[in-house]
Amino acid sequence: MVKQNAVIEPELPLPSESEIDIRTYTELVASCARDRLNYPIPNGDPTHARILITKLFETARQDVRLLSGMLTDRTTPGIDIYGHPDLIDNAKRFLRRPNSTLRIIIEKPIHLHMENRFLTGVVTDNARVGDIFLYFGQRLVDQLRIPHFLATDALAYRFELDDEKVKAVANFGDFRTAKRLFEVFDRLATFIGSRNMHRRFAPGAELQLLA
Repeated sequence: MVKQNAVIEPELPLPSESEIDIRTYTELVASCARDRLNYPIPNGDPTHARILITKLFETARQDVRLLSGMLTDRTTPGIDIYGHPDLIDNAKRFLRRPNSTLRIIIEKPIHLHMENRFLTGVVTDNARVGDIFLYFGQRLVDQLRIPHFLATDALAYRFELDDEKVKAVANFGDFRTAKRLFEVFDRLATFIGSRNMHRRFAPGAELQLLA
């Protein structure tokens, strides 16, 4: 199991969240992603989360692993995360790449069409050529105390430290931790899949409601 403190191995001083405005934060994320810097980027609010996840999809090449509570479209204060148009567009572009695969473990039940713009957008995209696998880890993730995370084959990740407060850390150059997160995800997905608690959405598949 991945321990939270195993993820944060900064080679540079971690900037204070209060010292970073959104424009500077976006530029920091873009710079780290472009140069694959092994630099821990703090995520202190939903807007930070949206910027990081959007960039992770933009820089992914063939595989994305995502473990989430319920793919929150919008927070209670009304801030878009997975429901943000830029994030959805980048996920669509990723899944239009040949041989691309998005694997998602969700912890809580969701109703697709009614509550999740992200899944509705990527699954029903007519230009999609990649596969989407959805694993239903209801209560299992919480029981195993596995933090939520997103990791890409470009060896970058966002790792949640506090789900309720949307606190996390991201890194676009810590290849070792990204690989470990892939391993954790794949073990859990194999376990869930062995119990037929998963769905595959091949290109052209229709999105059906899920309880």
